[in-house]
Amino acid sequence: MANLIDDFSGPSSTVTQDFGSPTSRPQLISQNYFVQDTYRVLPNLSLDFGMRYEYNGAPFNAPGTPYPAISLNNLACNPLVAGSNCSTQEQSDFTEWGPRVGIVYSPTLFGQNKTVFRFGYGVFYDVLFTNIIDNIQATFPNAAADQVNANGTLSRGTPGWAEQFATLNHTPNPAGTSEPIINNLQLPRTSHGTSTSSRNCPGPAL
Repeated sequence: MANLIDDFSGPSSTVTQDFGSPTSRPQLISQNYFVQDTYRVLPNLSLDFGMRYEYNGAPFNAPGTPYPAISLNNLACNPLVAGSNCSTQEQSDFTEWGPRVGIVYSPTLFGQNKTVFRFGYGVFYDVLFTNIIDNIQATFPNAAADQVNANGTLSRGTPGWAEQFATLNHTPNPAGTSEPIINNLQLPRTSHGTSTSSRNCPGPAL
């Protein structure tokens, strides 16, 4: 407390301040379509077929975030490159196809309609994690983050501590941290299969 009153930093103080707009407004418009049908091959065998399609747009191309991405095929279009003022945008992912297939079979070998086998397989997608844009927005070139460090060699740290903040750099520093996404960011995909069997049931519920 005495250091604060006397305008000393203390021996181990560090302050980081961000300059730039902290506001980001990603717009995620999710569209999901599916078709599904059941085909009864035999009285004791049915097949399910389905297809799901998902589209989530490009939410990181948000207003106020001019540099959301980088392209590995065009690294010269990057704010870290001196003299480059181009902006790489996020590409929409149009590949989110999720097939589904299911089989229900009740063999007569183990007794008429006493045993049912069920098999299923599908491809599923996770959703976009829009918190990523907070990292993009808070780093170069969309923001500047400058730091003031206390002089640890002095018992009370840096004198005139409050006056140090006037020297902070408000201009984004190319040597600072930058956290853009890759421009063709894709959703996580999971392939999932399942199988069950049941006994002493009245029928296969075909």
